[in-house]
Amino acid sequence: MTREQLGERLAILTNGGGAGVLATDALVARGGQLAALSEATIADLNRLLPATWSHHNPVDIIGDASGKRYGDALAALICDPEADAILVLNCPTALAKPEDCQCSDRYDSRSRTGTSPRSQRHHCLARRAFG
Repeated sequence: MTREQLGERLAILTNGGGAGVLATDALVARGGQLAALSEATIADLNRLLPATWSHHNPVDIIGDASGKRYGDALAALICDPEADAILVLNCPTALAKPEDCQCSDRYDSRSRTGTSPRSQRHHCLARRAFG
């Protein structure tokens, strides 16, 4: 990242719980801070995701996550005032194609426009966490 970060609170979006835990451990070991998701974001994610999602950050949207599910969850996280940055991880599975989960293009332009601090946040997409 080349621009100055606007805050320290990271939201992690993943289809693999283990990858989310490893990312959290690495973040904390380096002095980073995991974002506490707002009640409104939790409610949005409850409405958008299967009942088996993690219900906290890191946001595990389950191994069969489609691009639409990634996009819906990412849109909710982008709007969360408690998250300053979002790390998106994709763990390839036999249930979904990694290329179908490339939702970042759909939201990058929206997240970079406007004048509010929320629209200036950094988003990092790790296309293949493992595999």
